[in-house]
Amino acid sequence: SIQRADMANVFVARRDEKVVEIGFLTANPNLEYEIQVYKDLEKGSGPESGKAVFSVPQKGSAAAVGYRSVTLNTPALLKKGERFAIEVTLLSTASSALPDGLYLPVEVALSGYSDKVRVLAGESYLKQGGTWTDTYYYTEEGESVPYNLCLKAFTAADESQKTDGGGSGCDSGIYGVSVLVWGVYVWTRKRV
Repeated sequence: SIQRADMANVFVARRDEKVVEIGFLTANPNLEYEIQVYKDLEKGSGPESGKAVFSVPQKGSAAAVGYRSVTLNTPALLKKGERFAIEVTLLSTASSALPDGLYLPVEVALSGYSDKVRVLAGESYLKQGGTWTDTYYYTEEGESVPYNLCLKAFTAADESQKTDGGGSGCDSGIYGVSVLVWGVYVWTRKRV
């Protein structure tokens, strides 16, 4: 059967710029992906509260596990201070289906290991059962385990000045999360 994981990160444009590239990690082989950008997000709302930039999501495939950098076919124009979201949907193929679900690399702050990780409310979202959930409020076995999804936006004021769009996106402290039909599990004790 096809497995699906919808993830999104929310950012704020630091200047008049355009989103030119998306970066994300995959932990399963042979995945299909879809990318959508949302602009003009409502303050305090999830990633789909804004307007979709593309009439049809940009599609692609990822044969191998690892980091991918995807140049957008059409850059998304932004105004300074505008809240925007990058949404990536991962779809498994028959050869990538695992009994535990799709694995999503995440960033978790753990004392003595990944102390510099910064996880804030309103940055990373995971869609389950048609509803977006802020990963800042995730709990595992009754313990709060906020995390960021490893999803980055790269922006440019012009073609020669591509920069990291800021916000969350996994710079350190990467762990695994398994997205199941009925829930999410974050393994905070095992490094991927």
